[in-house]
Amino acid sequence: MGNFEQEIKNLKEENKLIWNKEKTFNIFTVLVKNYDEVRLHSRFITSLLDPNGVHRMGTRPLELFMECINCGFQCSENTKVTPNSSDWTEDGDIDILIEDSIQNFAIIIENKIYSGDNNSDSECGQLQKYFWQIQNAKYRQNGKVTKERDNKHRYPSDKIKVYYLTLDGHNPNEYSTSHNNAIFKNLKEEVKNISYGKEIKKWLEKLNEVKKDEYCSKYVNVAIEQLYCPEKS
Repeated sequence: MGNFEQEIKNLKEENKLIWNKEKTFNIFTVLVKNYDEVRLHSRFITSLLDPNGVHRMGTRPLELFMECINCGFQCSENTKVTPNSSDWTEDGDIDILIEDSIQNFAIIIENKIYSGDNNSDSECGQLQKYFWQIQNAKYRQNGKVTKERDNKHRYPSDKIKVYYLTLDGHNPNEYSTSHNNAIFKNLKEEVKNISYGKEIKKWLEKLNEVKKDEYCSKYVNVAIEQLYCPEKS
């Protein structure tokens, strides 16, 4: 644990993303704790990724995001992001889900700020559970299959990608990816680690470049700086 704590300390000193402690007014940290994964960071990220979001940039933020995480899939007008500004409900407890039933691909993003993996399903690890749900178009809860997903679309195994988003890009625990390999897919070598300090930072920087030439509400620009670049606000 000592090495991990030192890595976080070093990361905090290197940049100002999320963990900035300067005593400047920030509307986000006034209303929500700065490490709130669901109500702050996941919601903010998905609001920018949503092609139908009020940012009025269409699919551009999503396209740039997929480039920054080296995804390989190409988004389109049919690509859906969940949660979104119309419905903040998570799909099967998945923090961020990007899917396209026409192009037949799905991207699962598990967002971790300070919390560990929530392996509450006795039959499989957390990331295994999410993968299974998307592949089989069904939901699981407490070790049981509960119901089918609304759109009932089943994505093939090779068209599902899993990303693990953390502050420093560390690995998920082994239980989460490979608890039960007899029934559920072993994701130990499949999950791609991404971080706020690298991929998210790169994405927001690219987004700022886009806004010089394309329409975007000035409030989005202020929001990005308030949340992730407070020294500019």
